[in-house]
Amino acid sequence: MPKGTIAYYWPRTQTLLCSGCGEPEYRSFLSASADEDVYAGNGNPY
Repeated sequence: MPKGTIAYYWPRTQTLLCSGCGEPEYRSFLSASADEDVYAGNGNPY
């Protein structure tokens, strides 16, 4: 990828995804993270 390109890096799998491919993965991660916060009693379920 050229310098300055927006990308997503997943350290556990050492995967680098471009913004087009990585955006759905990132949004899925944010959703799962918010769910975990609610389950733990730290988040707002609404």
